Amino acid sequence: MKRGVSFEIPQQTADTLWQILSAIDIYKYFWVVIEDQTEVWDSRYENDFFRQRCYTGKNFAKCIQQDHHIVFLKLQAYLLPHAFQNVLSYEEFMAGDCQFVMLIYDCENVEVYIKDRAVLDSVFNRANALGYYNVNFITDLNDTRTKMNVL
Repeated sequence: MKRGVSFEIPQQTADTLWQILSAIDIYKYFWVVIEDQTEVWDSRYENDFFRQRCYTGKNFAKCIQQDHHIVFLKLQAYLLPHAFQNVLSYEEFMAGDCQFVMLIYDCENVEVYIKDRAVLDSVFNRANALGYYNVNFITDLNDTRTKMNVL
């Protein structure tokens, strides 16, 4: 069974999150940036890119259209606003309300876990269309991740 998508992005300052996530309906989710699992800088490398930890879809879309540089990031998406929790394992992800977990580490490695198969396929197709490297599905058979953390 497909769990997610993995791929490599170029190390650059750009609107990378917008490029990846514009393939899906960003606006229907509530987005949570996991603070101790995130280092994303503005385009001048002077300030933290994310000014808050929770965003509505509209505010998140507006934010990620700005240029940024990702060192590492853990991002979660929910359909309803409620008490968000840091998802620590695939089992926790599947049992909970979180719909989407994005992990980016070492500036270029991306893993996205998605419950909705249509959204999963959209992200996979978008990564291929953008020319990202090593685009693959994460499956039950090839997923070696034991914790959903970037550190």
